[in-house]
Amino acid sequence: IMFASADLPDAFFSAEAATSRAAEYGAQGLVLPLNEMVAMYGPNIEAVFDEVPEARARGTSPDGNLYRIHHVNQIERRNVQNHLQINTAWLDAVGLDPPTTTDEFEEVLRAFKTQDPNGNGEADEIPFTSLWTTTPQGMVPLFAAFDTTSAFELFTVTTDGQVQVGLLEPGYIDAVEYFNGLYEEELIDIEVFVQDGTAWSAKTREKPYRVGSWITWAGWNAAGDLESSIRDFTLIEPLAGPRGTRAWGQQTSGTGWFASMITNQAEYPEVILRWIDNNFVPENGIQWLLGPFGVNIEEKADGRWGLTATPEGMGYGAFRTSETFVFAPSGIPNSWVTERWVPNDRGEYKSSLVDAYMPYASYYWNVDDVSILSSEEQEEIATYLSDIKTFVQNQEAEWVTNGGIRGEYDAFVAQLERMNIGRVRELYQIGVDRYFDS
Repeated sequence: IMFASADLPDAFFSAEAATSRAAEYGAQGLVLPLNEMVAMYGPNIEAVFDEVPEARARGTSPDGNLYRIHHVNQIERRNVQNHLQINTAWLDAVGLDPPTTTDEFEEVLRAFKTQDPNGNGEADEIPFTSLWTTTPQGMVPLFAAFDTTSAFELFTVTTDGQVQVGLLEPGYIDAVEYFNGLYEEELIDIEVFVQDGTAWSAKTREKPYRVGSWITWAGWNAAGDLESSIRDFTLIEPLAGPRGTRAWGQQTSGTGWFASMITNQAEYPEVILRWIDNNFVPENGIQWLLGPFGVNIEEKADGRWGLTATPEGMGYGAFRTSETFVFAPSGIPNSWVTERWVPNDRGEYKSSLVDAYMPYASYYWNVDDVSILSSEEQEEIATYLSDIKTFVQNQEAEWVTNGGIRGEYDAFVAQLERMNIGRVRELYQIGVDRYFDS
């Protein structure tokens, strides 16, 4: 609405929704090209771009102009955003080993459902809970075991730069039938399509545990704390599917969706650019990300920086966000992290999970992370994409909950072709080719 009315502020410092249309707004003159200003006033931005080239690539439009400056955070390993974990004590209770295949996973979930692994004498176990999304609690990465992806992860990009539409791959029918079988037996949470993150965490944190398995950012957000996650749950590496495939999605490391843009309303854009550049001094950026020195961050005995203890009775997230904006324009590259930062237990644990999953991270799950599109291409994609997403996501939910995909799939594909899904894939491939060639 702000862009449509041209009623704009001087700048956006943490824009997410608008950044995907930066090229369009730049072509219209609504946001300014920043190339020359970065070269003249942004030595710290340039230094981060040199170390993290994808940050420059993500902000550069097909016309060669840099209309947005992405937030860069390499304080933690973020290449893989979610992981599968399973309750260790429950495995012992049902006498099964950690699953390595989709069939073994189904066997474990069935045992969790029927053998009272929490030992309370009630059939109250939820074998597996999740959200049917691409969020850190989302289960759609499990589709990769079937050589496909979910309708909620519609376009993905292989690590060699090929755009794929997973639900048009042969394994999609098998995947949906597999999850439909789990759903019908209530081996996966029947609220998987309707619950939100609050409802999810209320279930996962309940003690004694009622949930036997989940997908999580790093465990502590599910179990409630890091100690419980490590003590009570076992990491399960990507499951092998019917064809032996073990795969998972990844994202570009440390380059956030949030970005800064300066509009044509700025009277002194070079002053704004210098302010953004100041936040790309890591000692400044880290305070925007995690909180001020002396409050959320303290100097350690060896002269490096690290997190202070979270006040008793207060969650870390609440403590952090009470003191900082979190995703302001800032740059914290790995070189600074290695030299100047003391990782906490959470950061080290998350890094170990990423290390375990990276050998299987064979595709980028967010096509927008690795594509550079012109305003015309973005506009054409937008013409088709909303209707396509609504159609395929509703259909996938229907098939998972009620079955029937095999008899309806051909008509489904024909409808997608009429909705121009092939053209959208073609346009994304153009944008991805630009990204990898940049």
